[in-house]
Amino acid sequence: MSDSQGNKTIAITGYVGDDVNLTIPEYINVNGENVLVTSIVKYAFNENLDILTIYIPDSIINIPMFGFYNCLNLQIYCEATSKLDGYNNYWANEEQIHWNISYEQYLQLIQ
Repeated sequence: MSDSQGNKTIAITGYVGDDVNLTIPEYINVNGENVLVTSIVKYAFNENLDILTIYIPDSIINIPMFGFYNCLNLQIYCEATSKLDGYNNYWANEEQIHWNISYEQYLQLIQ
């Protein structure tokens, strides 16, 4: 993937692990190169009942419908100040989403 300036970008496609508090990274190292994470794909976290919180940095500009669908125990903390491209009611329940949260605030919330 690449952005409008031709810079390489990457998407989060899911999660395998047992952590209950997740942070989406701003960059992922691919073959020694830091690649900007700009999106989370459709159904990436669909029906994951184990994750309790997730932090989304403002490098993420697109999360399509059903990105967090049926993640009933999840609270989503976004650095972005407003809804991202692709946001709709099937993204997650409105009461699960918290906007304009810094990473430091997130870390305090999950302690």
